[in-house]
Amino acid sequence: MRTYEQQLNYERLELITNPQPQMQFHILRLISTLQMGWETLVSFFALGSEPQVYQTSDASGQWWYVYDPMTGGAAWFSSESEVLEWLDNRHYR
Repeated sequence: MRTYEQQLNYERLELITNPQPQMQFHILRLISTLQMGWETLVSFFALGSEPQVYQTSDASGQWWYVYDPMTGGAAWFSSESEVLEWLDNRHYR
């Protein structure tokens, strides 16, 4: 049988939470953030700063998707001449 003082100490100790799960959460969050930053850097240097052009087609015809990694700008075009115009004028936007 516990004394009154032992019972109070026991109850106080039971109210103390384990800080480990919260610390583990913050560590995992930090690692995740660092990993996303690293992947962004690798992606930037791997792809470089040159615009990327992708061509596709569907039932309505051919389409071009252009992406400028320097500005984050992107657009869809229905003709090659529109793509060339966008590439020529992208620095002026």
